[in-house]
Amino acid sequence: MKNLLLNLKKNYGLALILLLSVITNGQISSQNCTSTGIFTRSLWHTQIKESNTTEAAAVITSISSNSVTHNIYFNPTVNFINNYNLSCQPFNNNAPNWVFRNVNNSRFWIGRSKNYNCNSNEKVVNKTDFNKRKSDAKESSLALKYGVTLGKNGIAQNYVDSNGTVVWNATVNSGFNYNIAGIGRDDVSNLYQKQSTSSNTNPVITIGLGSIDLTNTANTNTFGSDRQYLVWGDNNGTMNDSGKDLIITFGGSSNVTTTTDLPNKKWKIVETGGDIGTVKIALATSDLAQLPALAGNDAYVMIVAGDEAFTTNVGTVFLTTNGTKQEATYDFDGVQYFTFGVAHETVLSRSLDFNGTDNVVKTDNHNNLSASFSIMFWIKPEGANSLSNDRTIAAKHDGTTGFRMYLSSDNKINASWSGGTGITSSVALPNSEWHNIAVTYNGSNIKLYIDGVLDTTVTSAAPTTNTASFSIGAEYRSKSVTTNHFKGGIDEFRLWNKALSQAQIRFIMNQEIQQNGTKTIGKILPNNLTKNDISTLNWTSLDTYYSMNSFIGTHINDDSNNSHRGNILSLGNLTVEPQTAPMPYQTAADGLWSDNSTWVNGNSQAVPYSLSIIDGSTPIDWNIVRTSHNITTTGNKVVMALDVDSNTLSVNNDSKIQVSHYLKIDGKIDLTGKSQLIQTNNSDLDPASSGSLERDQEGQSNRFNYNYWSSPVSSINSSTINHGFTIAGVMKDGTNPNNIQNINWTSGIDSAPTSPITLSSYWIFKFQNQNNSAANWIQVGQNGTLLPGQGFTLKGSNTDAIHQNYTFIGKPNNGTITSYVGPNNLNLCGNPYPSAIDANDFINDNINTITGTLYFWEHYATNSSHLTIQYQGGYATRTLVGGTPPVSPSGVSGLGSSSKMPNRYIPVGQGFFVTGSATGGNIVFNNNQRTFIKENSSNSYSLFKVSNATTTDTFSHEFDNRNDSFTEEPFMKLRLGFNSPDDYHRQILIGFMNQYATSGLDKGYDAISMDNPSMDMYFINNNNKLNIQGEGYFNENNIYPLGIKTATAGVVKFVIDDKENIEPNQEIYIHDNVTGIYNSIQNQAFEINLPAGTIENRFSLRFKRTDALGVNQSEISNGIAITHLQTTKTISIQNTTTDTTIKSVQLYNLLGQNILTWKLDDRNQTNILLPTTNLSTGAYIVKVLSDKGEVSKKILVK
Repeated sequence: MKNLLLNLKKNYGLALILLLSVITNGQISSQNCTSTGIFTRSLWHTQIKESNTTEAAAVITSISSNSVTHNIYFNPTVNFINNYNLSCQPFNNNAPNWVFRNVNNSRFWIGRSKNYNCNSNEKVVNKTDFNKRKSDAKESSLALKYGVTLGKNGIAQNYVDSNGTVVWNATVNSGFNYNIAGIGRDDVSNLYQKQSTSSNTNPVITIGLGSIDLTNTANTNTFGSDRQYLVWGDNNGTMNDSGKDLIITFGGSSNVTTTTDLPNKKWKIVETGGDIGTVKIALATSDLAQLPALAGNDAYVMIVAGDEAFTTNVGTVFLTTNGTKQEATYDFDGVQYFTFGVAHETVLSRSLDFNGTDNVVKTDNHNNLSASFSIMFWIKPEGANSLSNDRTIAAKHDGTTGFRMYLSSDNKINASWSGGTGITSSVALPNSEWHNIAVTYNGSNIKLYIDGVLDTTVTSAAPTTNTASFSIGAEYRSKSVTTNHFKGGIDEFRLWNKALSQAQIRFIMNQEIQQNGTKTIGKILPNNLTKNDISTLNWTSLDTYYSMNSFIGTHINDDSNNSHRGNILSLGNLTVEPQTAPMPYQTAADGLWSDNSTWVNGNSQAVPYSLSIIDGSTPIDWNIVRTSHNITTTGNKVVMALDVDSNTLSVNNDSKIQVSHYLKIDGKIDLTGKSQLIQTNNSDLDPASSGSLERDQEGQSNRFNYNYWSSPVSSINSSTINHGFTIAGVMKDGTNPNNIQNINWTSGIDSAPTSPITLSSYWIFKFQNQNNSAANWIQVGQNGTLLPGQGFTLKGSNTDAIHQNYTFIGKPNNGTITSYVGPNNLNLCGNPYPSAIDANDFINDNINTITGTLYFWEHYATNSSHLTIQYQGGYATRTLVGGTPPVSPSGVSGLGSSSKMPNRYIPVGQGFFVTGSATGGNIVFNNNQRTFIKENSSNSYSLFKVSNATTTDTFSHEFDNRNDSFTEEPFMKLRLGFNSPDDYHRQILIGFMNQYATSGLDKGYDAISMDNPSMDMYFINNNNKLNIQGEGYFNENNIYPLGIKTATAGVVKFVIDDKENIEPNQEIYIHDNVTGIYNSIQNQAFEINLPAGTIENRFSLRFKRTDALGVNQSEISNGIAITHLQTTKTISIQNTTTDTTIKSVQLYNLLGQNILTWKLDDRNQTNILLPTTNLSTGAYIVKVLSDKGEVSKKILVK
């Protein structure tokens, strides 16, 4: 195509330049020209050769007319009339020979003839003569202004600026001389074109300076200086898929390649006169329709390169949809090539490794920090960069404003922004080791976390925004200034527009994240977790997410919804490595948990459950761990999630494995010795788990002795949990823990010490929701089904050892487990977990369902009979006050004894009785009750467990197997002992529980005796017989009545078994209501001879004397003499005191029953005689009450 350029000169130097559109037999005529003169210069023109035609001048259509683009026409003849009604001259290649006539003060006009078929775009009148350079410059500027290709499309001619500089060289750009267009500023040529497209048919692209607006004038962007040009042309290819994909390779030992579908059409673009800056490129979405359709995370892109083969300096620019168009912004520099395509995503588990010299990942003006925000990432420093300066992790900083997050030269984390207060970590990060960093801001406080541990907090003003580019791995200030390069690995970069909580940070620290509807979930932990710390975290709160696993074009993908993709500017220099941060922790080989070599990438990670680098003492107990090898742990381990995918995780050294959120077992967890599995409140066991847990527990070997059991596991399946078990299915012979065998069962009543052991199924009973009757025991046998939380009985193996080791194998029970008990009924339940439970928590959780008292059966070691009447054993008792040792119930021999008592923590496998409250309900076990207390702990109940520790608790982190810590309030407690005449010992307990109990009957604190032994002592509270009494605040004036029961007459003893938190000088008395004597038991037992029977109104526990305050009791006793005169059957009382008046005398039998009372206010005080004629033979107590105190004496009536 060719512009038709007319240079019409008059003798006054007036020139007319016309740029014409399609001319078909058109006419140019003068009009209203008052000047005279002769045209003296020929028409500057260019001839083109069209096939099958003669040479002719080419003219083009206008850019538009009535919004319809015209076609191009070529006509070898254009007729000119230089005066009205004169004949025409042919317009041919011999234009210089044209003859022009004078214009004698007449008109000239354009297009008067009916044959004029064109639009006139622009008329320029120049007062000076045009030489070729000026004419070429003007021709170029007008061509660019109207999107005209100079010369034949595909051949073209040079475009020049007003200084003669070539801005498009048709020879150099051979092959790209189609559909030439451009933008530029040339003040001499009067050119200020800010947006342009080719006026040819289907030009495809439009490019604008900064933007593309409705008109050139509406575009408010400006060029930086005069004679700046950006000119482009294409290769005349189609937008059809070329079939030749662009393959982009990211460097490193584990290369990543991406694929982009390309069309046949390509463009070359040339920038001259200086940096024009960012331009917008637009094309119709329909122009991309011949490329493969978008699928998945595919995206339309513009591909820019340094050569037409697209092999050097390749970069992709993502298109955005704007109505029916696709748009991109880019800053072209020098000579570049570009095209468009469909980029396909490549997903591989990777991280980025920066070399500290020239690597950077850049986005555009994205990721300004909001008023609240959180930034998270994994980082592995590798020493100083090439300049030994700050090492940028992420920045949006132009050198003055914006924010920066970086490692300083001392390897400390720093975060700062303009106008705010910076924050710096208290510790340096070690080189060559991954650590997770999080920085949050809530509008006032910045918090810095390392591996989920809060390190530093400062107060700061909010960040401000700027227009700088966001970058990772270096501070990208401009295309000519990139500084502070990072050296080392960066992975999992996340930017949120809200301040995450510490729990949320920890929850997603060891797992990648993904969208689930409107919410955020982790890729490792199921989204339906009961304990999901990010359940309220909306995906829209995520501004940017670079998992470093998704690559597209030359970019790392933004896995958020915001498409803030990061362009890797130096593909050949940035190393893409396999992901080596613990996402999550995974085993690599058999070995110890504590060995780095056990773990995948262990040489660049701290092992799970390591100590924080901040203080060296805070354990990182929120890791996500997956094991698939034979792993041994020798100390306590606490994790957020554990997936035993295969093989065995052995928990040795009497330690624990604790899981706070999620557990899946497809292999095996072997809890050796006293090791335990803890799942804390709301921690889930995946029902799809198909593996097993093994847990040893010991019971008495005596074949006559019951143990009350409860299974910590259910049977193995892959669909449900807490579904129940049979004893034969889950309970094994663990005599040799390394050779676990199935138990032999016999229906006979005696077990046998065979190999494997033989147990009697006859003695397997349960007692579920029944009243207190021996007839309500239900025989279960080894194959009867039991549910978690239900207790059962089983007698010993009859081996020579004192204890028999059993091994439970099955799917561990977890979570909430319930069992119904009716009003006032009994229920044999038990600890359903492979860990200890806290009796206090269990009682409090069930305080409305049960009475709050737990009863534990113990068969004494001296028992040697299967006959109930000959049993030696009893029930120990536990409430929130504490526990008391067992007492034989009625119906058994009453022989034997034990000092063992149930403490606060109930061991694995322990069964016990509860009694339903007046309303009954569901007995509830839950994970909140679980805790790690070993059976050999003084705080654990060990009725049938080994009492000696097999290992020593050690405190180094690797081997730390200490029990869980707990708090006990320093309540005052007194354990009061009672010895019967035949030396039977009974202990009862009173505790002063401050605000938690009262002097009334308090559920959970007061324990009503379950048994009815022939020898007993108990507290009397509102006619209730208590072996544990919970009181309110200690008051030394209170009186606590005692009941005594003896089967035979004789001497009984009251003694202090133990005291807790009672002041050493606090007196403790047994007050005898009969004698009135306060018998101190502070340092010695109080002994008294009592008859057989029940005594409930004679003795009381007291802490303060109330008799004869301020009076010497010995003086009263010495002044009042009491004797019994057998001959006269009278009681003689001699009062030799002068200031003591006897008020009354009372007579009691030895059961404390009042027999007689005499009022003596008006009697002679010196010699008082009282008749005893009607008294039966026996011992009595005479109690003299005076105004100064009491005096008592035992008498014998015959």
